[in-house]
Amino acid sequence: MRQLLTLAILLTTTTLADTVDRSGSWDVNAPLGPSALLDFTTDEGTWMNLDVHPDGSKIIFDLLGDLYVVSIDGGKAVRLTEGAAYDMQPRFSPDGSQVLFNSDRGNVKNAWIADFDGESLGDPKVVVEQSSNMINAANWTADGDWVLARKRITDISSIGIAELWLYDTNGGNGVQLIADGGEVDSFSTTSDGRYLYLAQSGPFSYERDPHGPIWSIMRVDRETGESRQVTGGNGSAVVPVLSPDEQSIAFIRRADNKTTLWIHDLRDSSERQVWDGLDRDMIEAFGGNYIYPSYDWTPDGNSLVIWAGGKINRVAADGSGNDVIPFEADVAVTYHEPLRASQDPDSDTVQARLIRWPVISPNGTTLVFNALGHLYFQTLPDGSPQRVTNGTAFEFAPTYSPDGSRLAFTTWSDDDGATLRTVSMRRGTPGSVSTVYRSKTQLVNPAWSADGEKLLVVAGSAVNLRGGILGSELRHDILVMDADGRGGVTEVTSTTNRGPQRRVTRPTFSQDGSRIWFFDDQPTEGQPRGQRTPAKTVLFSIKLDGTDKREHVKLRYAQEAIVSPDETRVAFTEQHNAYVMALPRVGAPIEFNPGSASVSFAQLTSDGGEWVTWSADGAHLTWGFANKVYRSAADDLALGPKAEPRDSGGSRARRRHGQRPGDARHLECLQGMARRGQGRLQDDR
Repeated sequence: MRQLLTLAILLTTTTLADTVDRSGSWDVNAPLGPSALLDFTTDEGTWMNLDVHPDGSKIIFDLLGDLYVVSIDGGKAVRLTEGAAYDMQPRFSPDGSQVLFNSDRGNVKNAWIADFDGESLGDPKVVVEQSSNMINAANWTADGDWVLARKRITDISSIGIAELWLYDTNGGNGVQLIADGGEVDSFSTTSDGRYLYLAQSGPFSYERDPHGPIWSIMRVDRETGESRQVTGGNGSAVVPVLSPDEQSIAFIRRADNKTTLWIHDLRDSSERQVWDGLDRDMIEAFGGNYIYPSYDWTPDGNSLVIWAGGKINRVAADGSGNDVIPFEADVAVTYHEPLRASQDPDSDTVQARLIRWPVISPNGTTLVFNALGHLYFQTLPDGSPQRVTNGTAFEFAPTYSPDGSRLAFTTWSDDDGATLRTVSMRRGTPGSVSTVYRSKTQLVNPAWSADGEKLLVVAGSAVNLRGGILGSELRHDILVMDADGRGGVTEVTSTTNRGPQRRVTRPTFSQDGSRIWFFDDQPTEGQPRGQRTPAKTVLFSIKLDGTDKREHVKLRYAQEAIVSPDETRVAFTEQHNAYVMALPRVGAPIEFNPGSASVSFAQLTSDGGEWVTWSADGAHLTWGFANKVYRSAADDLALGPKAEPRDSGGSRARRRHGQRPGDARHLECLQGMARRGQGRLQDDR
């Protein structure tokens, strides 16, 4: 029988010290442990970005993180850069005397410029000093005085959104040209500098149809700011490159499952395909390294030089054919031995790296949590985790009754649907199990009334009965029922499906039982889901009959917001950290942001905090992160006008988890073991 190796808990009154060494700086070119040199000679490469010298004599290209230059007729390539830094996307300056390229040599992707004497590069200088946002896909303006580049901005998804920025080659932080709304790719300007051509799309999503109109080529007037579409349509139009005479634009299009090279005539808007021999593009992706590798015209405008099939190809602009430009490059790549932890795939134990819904009994003696699909309980401070039941269905969202005698939770199985159940916990260990409510749709996040007589639970919209996946519910309904399951079930209200990036609402009863508290998205007018700014999280209350719905607090990025039993504070999580704020009675909703707080608050964590939960009497607040659980006495939560910034760096050692020494008690995690399947109870279904 495999065992669960997870956590035990030790309640202490000391403050954790910072265990992370934050001294020193990262150097991407420095040796990072055992390494070796891999060297070989090759005549082909993968996803090679290239550019043609303004005099037409040379081609510069990237290969395995280094830059090379080769004659336009082919031959032996000369390596221009070396080392562990990944150099790519080279561009000759308009006069050919410099090279602009992208590199992580400054420890984050950024644009760099180096002088070029025809055979070698001088010392590179960074275009803009920055350490957080990735900058890539850079290109020169026609006068060579400015650099256009894509800056990646983090939004509600890990992928983020791209913005177009203009940087002065002599310095400065840059000027934003195009913001919000989606992606940008590949930039060319006219010789007079007035018009900018680029590819643009909406926000990335996983459902995009590559045969549809995802990307379009746009022309931006840099004097008036006016933007208009040049071409697009089914199969998209990406990676535009303006011809030397500025009468045409070459671009890439997906046509009949092939990636093809086209030319658009700017005089009459006619288009023609010139080659269908390209490798697969990334039109349906977000193009972190271009939708297709960069390419260029020859100065006479008769040919296009582009990578495909591992080779450098010269493609006739009239569509009459293509020739391979042969090259040979000496490659020398330093590689490091990876750090590998010894793993036993057939071990008798497994460690839970992530626990969810951690709750502590009202008397503080027992912890219950979800791990690996089931509920476990353990006696504090150092008991071994054991299964709450021996059921096979997935188990979620445990919550103690106010007197600690019962534990409510939900289950799900594809065959039987969902149940809301309670289990006796009178002696701190599980007893008999009762089913309160059965549903064909999913159930989650039950909550007890203060007298223990009623239960709330959140139900899905039965998308599973219509062939959909559980994450695609139309809405989430808040239901109320008797805790013994003998009465009827009433729908109080519905909330939106907040999407995969945000938590399902966690409703709670008001202290007198006449209302419920819950959180939901506030729709953002003119900005549908998927845009970079998420809807605000709003804390609502409503009567049990579904009337008198009120807004109380609007939070900028909150995942969840839970009101204290005495209704004077709100615990919430935002951008992976936990907070608590005062809840004023003002008769109207207040806006709250930790960066410019309107009321007093405290930041509980600096390195992660989720699952904020008040004890039934309001005396304690619990939260967790990864496989750790913390608890603070409510009286020790000192609220004030400001808190330590979330990116506080070294100051975390002074105020770990936002607490001053002695302010709060917390739970330290130790390791405990329990046999998986060591449940004590029989399901009653």
